[in-house]
Amino acid sequence: ELDRRFRGHSPRSRQLSPSGVMARGSVRVADEFLLLATEVVRERAGSPAFGVAELADALGFSRRTLEWRLRRREVSPLDLLRRERAERAAKLLEQGVHPLRVVAERSGFGSENALRAAFRLRFGTSPVEWARRAAEDGSPQ
Repeated sequence: ELDRRFRGHSPRSRQLSPSGVMARGSVRVADEFLLLATEVVRERAGSPAFGVAELADALGFSRRTLEWRLRRREVSPLDLLRRERAERAAKLLEQGVHPLRVVAERSGFGSENALRAAFRLRFGTSPVEWARRAAEDGSPQ
């Protein structure tokens, strides 16, 4: 829907409708562009096939322009994708019912190894340790 809504419009002429999107601690929502980019990532990050090039296309920018605009906001497109996927994985791990392979698939990581690396980078611990702590006391942090 976002592709259709924004196709053919310059970035400055877009009318944003961020209903249902809330700012989270993982992403500083400083402006409408970052809010829109975050919304697109949240909608599509569950697919391992969705990457930086697909995000740029969905927003109507070249990859280079997207990276430049986000870098001005001290974030990279890959950071947005990794953060969203890691947070999805954390929620699934807290449920305690899915094996790591399923968590990796459902959160948009291409493999368990990619999940482990991104999870450790984001939360400073392994996915298995996160799930263990959540099971023990209901709070993995």
